[in-house]
Amino acid sequence: MDQQKINNETPLGYQYSLEITARTPMHIGCGESFSPLTDYIIEGRKIRFIDSTKFSQILYEKNLTEDFIASVKKNMNLQKFNFLKDFIINRLKVSIDDVCQELAYPVYLSGNPVEMHRFVSTGGNVFIPGSTIKGALRSALLYKWMLNPANAYALDEWVKNLRWIYPKNNEKLSYHQIEEKHTELEKCFANLIEEKCFGVLNPKGINRDTAERLAMSCLKLGDSNNIALDEMAAYEICRFRLDEEKEDIRVLKECVDADNKCKAKLSIDFSSLFGGMKKYPKILQEFCTWEQICKTINAYSKDVLDYEINVLSYEAFNNDDLDKYQGHLTALSEEIENSTDVAYLRLGQGKMQFYQTIALVLFKSRGEDEDNDDWIKYLNYCAGFPDDGLKEIYPITRSLATIDQIPLGWVMIKLL
Repeated sequence: MDQQKINNETPLGYQYSLEITARTPMHIGCGESFSPLTDYIIEGRKIRFIDSTKFSQILYEKNLTEDFIASVKKNMNLQKFNFLKDFIINRLKVSIDDVCQELAYPVYLSGNPVEMHRFVSTGGNVFIPGSTIKGALRSALLYKWMLNPANAYALDEWVKNLRWIYPKNNEKLSYHQIEEKHTELEKCFANLIEEKCFGVLNPKGINRDTAERLAMSCLKLGDSNNIALDEMAAYEICRFRLDEEKEDIRVLKECVDADNKCKAKLSIDFSSLFGGMKKYPKILQEFCTWEQICKTINAYSKDVLDYEINVLSYEAFNNDDLDKYQGHLTALSEEIENSTDVAYLRLGQGKMQFYQTIALVLFKSRGEDEDNDDWIKYLNYCAGFPDDGLKEIYPITRSLATIDQIPLGWVMIKLL
């Protein structure tokens, strides 16, 4: 492993070339969406996209632009499955090929077409943002730091603040007051935990030449290479309620399909630190060898998976759909347990409260005793301090594919 460490050394620190494989469908959103009324149609098991230039030109030539707009408004709250296809064939009297792009990819849909959330892209090129990967790595590092008994003081201080901001004597809070308390506790987390773990950028009152910079400033991740559009698929995603054992919201997501790959580079840059290697933050020493990177990331991911599996094992949740979902999670957990040279992370849409570091660490230190007062306070804080108190497990919903109840966003990362 020392030889591997030497091989990855650069004049600035360390650099790793990574291959990222989607273990399950992955969606990283950009805030934009496609509509089944104007942007796409479904033919068989394929989704096809309208060429807006061609479509607009034909509408103009046939003097049907206003008619199309009126029809869209009329059908906004109706079944949308065949609306656009019927309009193209019966009103425009052209073929689907005349108005569609060549691009088509698989769609996994069990119901009526709905709005489809787009994957992040630039200039039509789909990619995984380096910031998304870095955020997941940051969570894994922070999780390990918080589990170290030597750092338990930081969590204890945060819990004291949780008790302090908690409503007293059944006080009822307005929406604005709840938001203020959430903001206050988030600041406490940044000041009491994150800064202790990662350091502070140019801290006041400290000599700039000797100050330790933010550890994450020397962890650099570029965006992945572009992902081919024929490696994409559209998955219908549902929000499943554990308390009612049923789905309540469905939406399509543009996803990188399972088993597809891309590449990225991870660099640790000593030159970002005042004092260079001598001031190397201890927390990033976890990332000096690929073996240690995998160990740190996988310990975090496995603990998250095992928590979720235990929740779904409660007798109260006896549902075939959840059994399938739990089976996927169990398979992932077993893969991670047997892996020494591949790291597993969850990226993008689908993460829950327990993928955010504080929740799982707090559960391990307090929540395994379900009657622990601090744990109950935390769950009620997450739920917005409900008037009648929290009666169910939190969070109560899960996002999963309606086809085979697949969890979103799990990737495998290996060294090239």
